[in-house]
Amino acid sequence: MISYEKDLVIRQTYCNGFTRSKPVKYIVVHGTGGGSSAQRLLKWMRKPGQAQQNRYKRGIALFHYLIGREGEIIEIIDPSRWVYHSSIGRMDAGTIGIELVNPSRDNSTGYTDAQYESLVNMVEFLRQDFSVDKIISHRFAKEVLGKGKTKNCPGNFEWEKFTMSLKQYSATRTAHDCIILNS
Repeated sequence: MISYEKDLVIRQTYCNGFTRSKPVKYIVVHGTGGGSSAQRLLKWMRKPGQAQQNRYKRGIALFHYLIGREGEIIEIIDPSRWVYHSSIGRMDAGTIGIELVNPSRDNSTGYTDAQYESLVNMVEFLRQDFSVDKIISHRFAKEVLGKGKTKNCPGNFEWEKFTMSLKQYSATRTAHDCIILNS
């Protein structure tokens, strides 16, 4: 069983997401582009008057889950709702965004084993309720979904390591067919 906490403060302060207009088909992996821990990022997001506040109130730049450097998972937005997180507009209605804490502003620092393990567990957990068939990077969202901005996000993410871990997890449990796409 996967273990995570929910941050209801951010949800209640800004936006709790929008009603989904299409089924979830994609999980989009993001890197935070700065921040030393999940708790520090949450503290920054909760800070009154911080620079992104108006965007958050409109459901922009929020995400569903945050995975810290130690592998802790925090649910920010209920995955049954959607928010703008990939710069692809309303196409985000068919996605779930998972943000990995990366201390480098350009996402050049590698991710921890604990983050990969938690991401694999989170993906498998989500696939119990959603018919996800593709896992993509924020950077790759433009190419796959046809619009949006390209970013170095999640940056220094080892897709091969993630893919192998996901296959190993699936082999020991219920097998799922899933396409991992990255650039």
